Amino acid sequence: NQRLSMLNLKVIKLFSIKWNQSICGLPSGLETLIIKSGEFNQRMENLPGGLKHLILLSWKFTMPLDGLPHGLEYFAGLHFRRLNHLAGNYKHELVNLPSSIKSVLLDKNLFEKQGETLKSIYPECQIDCYDDFRYGEFIMKHLLEWMDC
Repeated sequence: NQRLSMLNLKVIKLFSIKWNQSICGLPSGLETLIIKSGEFNQRMENLPGGLKHLILLSWKFTMPLDGLPHGLEYFAGLHFRRLNHLAGNYKHELVNLPSSIKSVLLDKNLFEKQGETLKSIYPECQIDCYDDFRYGEFIMKHLLEWMDC
């Protein structure tokens, strides 16, 4: 982690089915963090202040997302839709996202539970859902299209 923090990385993708380690020591210039791990269930604290895009896909993730950095503009996740039955659904309300948030993309189950509330709290934010068996590809394409706007 200490060596990682010294690198000048803008994007980090963590893809591993069993990865579940604390997120700390990320580069200060990091703008995009993508975590795709079925086992990941760590607090999302101490993320770099310049982080703009966060994609978090983990069916075991149960931590609150209250401490995301101000400046975050894009959030996508939280679960793999077809595997939600393995560990239940995300239990926390997403009402404490940073005021800078501009786009939220949730799995269909979570969108159905919290979408209307999020739209009322963040009226300027684009809030959508994904329900595609190729969700990873869909989310990456969505992020790239959103960044081009």
